[in-house]
Amino acid sequence: MELRVATWNIAAAHKMLSADRFDYSLHQDVAYFAGQLHRLDPDVICLQESEFNTDDSLTHRFAGELGMPYFSETPGCPSHISNGYQLTTAIIAKKPFTNARHVLLPQPTFELRFKHSDEAVQPYNRYMQLVTFDNFTVGTLHTEPLGAFGRSYEHGEGQHLAHSIDELLVQELETPIIVAADFNMVALVKTLPRFITECRLQEALPSEPTKPQGSHPDHILFSPEWQLLQSGIEHTQSDHYLCWADLELASSR
Repeated sequence: MELRVATWNIAAAHKMLSADRFDYSLHQDVAYFAGQLHRLDPDVICLQESEFNTDDSLTHRFAGELGMPYFSETPGCPSHISNGYQLTTAIIAKKPFTNARHVLLPQPTFELRFKHSDEAVQPYNRYMQLVTFDNFTVGTLHTEPLGAFGRSYEHGEGQHLAHSIDELLVQELETPIIVAADFNMVALVKTLPRFITECRLQEALPSEPTKPQGSHPDHILFSPEWQLLQSGIEHTQSDHYLCWADLELASSR
């Protein structure tokens, strides 16, 4: 079985106006984001920073626009883009899945202050979203963006947080699996060593930036039951690029 998986931090479907942090367009452009996904035609879409409130679900609207009727999402922290909304992690699929669930990620135990404003913020609830297909699992997550607070998952207190996340992922995930997500980490072998080693995960994406600023926080990881056919990073008008991979489950060959 072949599967095209996409992952995209969509910033609530607001285009980026410049490379400056939080320089988003005033209005959502669902047609643009849905059009990019429609052109790519993935079987499974992993979204970060979708939005939800009791009257509206951006993920639901995307699913309708794309004709992909199956989706699951988990609201987390308040949106930094739209008042009255929560950011969500979400998975949209062409085919039905089971056992949709979410797992709360470890929170920082240290102070967070935006490096551009010195404003202190409380750690927010952030989740890993998981769904199960017939014989494999797909997951997505969106960790705390420590870079926005002048911190790193590779050093100091951030490294301790990465260790806690690493332990949780090993505990919660079983192979065969695909994890397509905005990890807010670059060197996953260093920040999540147990997860990468014990699940024998490989990176599907090329070694290129997944953000206009030149960093690579977005990853598509796959366990050995999968074979990578091809992958790519689409340079979209957004603060994270649209990333994708074509994978084949080994038992289906």
